Amino acid sequence: KPDLLLQVGEIKIIADTKYKMVYADSSDVKKGISQNDLYQMVAYAIRFDITDIRLFYPNTVKETLASTIKTVEIIDELAYEKKIFINAHQVTILDTKLSIDDLNTQKLSDCFFHLKVNLINELKNIIIDL
Repeated sequence: KPDLLLQVGEIKIIADTKYKMVYADSSDVKKGISQNDLYQMVAYAIRFDITDIRLFYPNTVKETLASTIKTVEIIDELAYEKKIFINAHQVTILDTKLSIDDLNTQKLSDCFFHLKVNLINELKNIIIDL
């Protein structure tokens, strides 16, 4: 079962979170998305009859772009050539400015407040772009 089934107006999307790194390789037709993730998303697309899939991967310490978008288009030949679009986004879940001193001197919720606000804004921007 997908993490989220969303409807924005008439648009329906499936959103799924992944807790692993997506790699960058310009020669990879899967755009760094694992074969297993693609199979899983195609199964969701067929099961729920939704062609817009959003995958959310964590950013990395080296990666500063918050929402790198990679799109893979898959054609379902058994469903009259229906196109399934799998969009992968990297979202900020790491705060590289957070220090041990911050964790030792502030409430934990305060340490992650800016990260939370930033993540909410990133997700809103991704959903608004629908």
